[in-house]
Order: sequence, then structure tokens, then C-alpha cells
Amino acid sequence: MTEKKEIIGVVTLAAITRSLISGLTNQKVRDVMSRDPITIDGDTPISSAVKLFDQYRVNTLVVLASGKPYGVVFKADVLRGSDRFGESIIAPSFMSA
Repeated sequence: MTEKKEIIGVVTLAAITRSLISGLTNQKVRDVMSRDPITIDGDTPISSAVKLFDQYRVNTLVVLASGKPYGVVFKADVLRGSDRFGESIIAPSFMSA
């Protein structure tokens, strides 16, 4: 995050794991992060988040509240909660803050 509280990237466990497996233990976060993360509003229906996961081929969406970072929704969490998928579920119910 910059001084202006702008998100510049997201680091995933997969990116860290790939770096470690490759023996790049001294690699910097900025070198493994996904730049320009996809963002959604906290009131976004989960069904729309699922479409974004597929459209952008990402596993993480950054949730904004009033334009500022608020939390993260992970594709794996949404998939685990798929038994509730038919309900009108909004992002905060799956979000990590």
C-alpha cells in the first residue's frame, strides 16, 4: 500500500510457495506480488465475485469500502461456501479483514 493508502499489489501463498520452491528465499515481496489487483465493493454479490475470479483468472479480490482497502475475498473461501451459493450473499460474509 502506498502512503495514499492505494493498493499496489497482492501477495498470495501460491506466489510465495513458488518463490521458495525455486530457491529464491531472498526475493522481495514486490517481485512476487500480483500488481494491480482486481477490486470489488463490499456489497458486491458473491455471484459477481465468482465471475471476476474467472474473467481475470485470479484467486484473490480486494474489497473496498468507501474506496479504501477493507478486506480480501479468496476464491477458495467462496468455493467452500458454495453450499450457500443460491442465497443472496454479499462479500463481507466471506471476506478476510
